[in-house]
Amino acid sequence: MQPRFEAELERLLPVSLLVSDGFLWWMLESANKFGIPRMVFYGMSNYAVGVSPALLKMGPPRMKRLRMMTPSR
Repeated sequence: MQPRFEAELERLLPVSLLVSDGFLWWMLESANKFGIPRMVFYGMSNYAVGVSPALLKMGPPRMKRLRMMTPSR
């Protein structure tokens, strides 16, 4: 992906800012290579960011029994 992205950067008019997902770590290398400032966003929601460490630390919640909900008609 990175080589094709950089090839497109070379074809474009001068780019003033690169906005990329934090998951695409290699975008930092490309931005530095072309001297373009980079702004990162993280696509994962704040809820997921908050819950993930708790799940890793404490494990999933324990339920005495499985509750299943179905839409009523």
